[in-house]
Amino acid sequence: MKKSKYNFLLNTNTQTVIYNIYNDELALIDPMLVNLYKADNCSEIEKQHPEFYTFLVDKGFIVEDNMDESLRQRMDWRKEDENDFSITINPTLNCNMRCWYCYEDHDKNTVMSEDVVSSIKELINKKTMDEALDNLYICFFGGEPLLTFNKIIYPLSQWACNLCEERGKKISISFVTNAYLLSEAVINKLDTLKVDSPMEFQITLDSNQRYHDVVRHTQSGKGSYSSILQNLKETLKREMYVSLRLNYTKSNIHSFIDVLSDLKEISKTDLKYLTIDMHRVWQDSQDDRTEKQVQKLRDLFIKDGFRVRNAFAVEKYRCYADRQNSVVINYNGDLFRCTARDFTNKNREGMIDKSGNLLWNEKSQKRDSIKYGNEFCMDCDIYPLCHGTCSQNKLESNLVNGCYCHLQEKDKKEIVEKRIKTLLDTNIV
Repeated sequence: MKKSKYNFLLNTNTQTVIYNIYNDELALIDPMLVNLYKADNCSEIEKQHPEFYTFLVDKGFIVEDNMDESLRQRMDWRKEDENDFSITINPTLNCNMRCWYCYEDHDKNTVMSEDVVSSIKELINKKTMDEALDNLYICFFGGEPLLTFNKIIYPLSQWACNLCEERGKKISISFVTNAYLLSEAVINKLDTLKVDSPMEFQITLDSNQRYHDVVRHTQSGKGSYSSILQNLKETLKREMYVSLRLNYTKSNIHSFIDVLSDLKEISKTDLKYLTIDMHRVWQDSQDDRTEKQVQKLRDLFIKDGFRVRNAFAVEKYRCYADRQNSVVINYNGDLFRCTARDFTNKNREGMIDKSGNLLWNEKSQKRDSIKYGNEFCMDCDIYPLCHGTCSQNKLESNLVNGCYCHLQEKDKKEIVEKRIKTLLDTNIV
């Protein structure tokens, strides 16, 4: 037996924490056992403290001598893709807003045709015939997807839900929306769909009403804050989950205290369906002062009973773009893996045909060949946590070997320490 290469010890003033990256296990070690754990020979641990040894084996801190831990991790990632299938659908790239930081062009002539909808149905039909498939996930993205609610979203969702019910498959539906069109009438229709888990929405506010309406207004110039807030509250009342993304910059961070005030009237019953998720606008530069303000604001939300994700937490997360069972289908039938880049011909990774077949191109094949990283990544002792960054970054780096993230040992140690802190933070959801 040997110690896992993914074990880390973190010493604090009063205790020692042992953490294993592969299984995300965390444990406190009695100070008297720390030196014993550091013994090179695992048999010595077993000899001196059989109970401690058994604990370390059971929790994966000690593994078989012949265990290739990096290979085991890659096999786990492949297995994750066997029972689920995720489709992100862009029914349109048009939008009713014109936010300054958005990277999309919002051409009005970008509405999904009946032919592409038919192709998506063929894809879903084929996937749900697979006995190995347990769960189908559909996410509507864009543009603003709700612009096509009656024409595309609702009829397609209704058809997919009925098919999954007939074939014994579970289906979940989510939306990335500005929520301006998430009216009571829309929510009423969504409420009729036979989904297996509550609807989920990612909705964004750009600070308080004054700041938000300057950034997030309709093409006619009408502000959207009050309408979005009203629709958000109605959504929560229907027991649908909302991740409320607060887009902050150095210039607007101070004004989010007003958003907290506006949200306080949400009942405790409805509050359990809401999660606050603070995100820096990607064009805005980082600085320590803003980060401290974010932390203070987060603490205020938590104090008032809100569930809040830590903007600076290190999550053990594998990007959807790295998954074999995930596809982004654009309004015109083009295929993508990543939603954080322009949906252009240059970036597309294939197309869907009339029979629902996914015809991937060389760009997608290259992504698949590098998504698990290079040999340097696979040998790294934080591989299960980092895996060399997402495949999109790997594609754009053109690195043959070495660390995609350019991490030094001190950087890796800091990442692990932040992950441990994230796990110890009881407010993380």
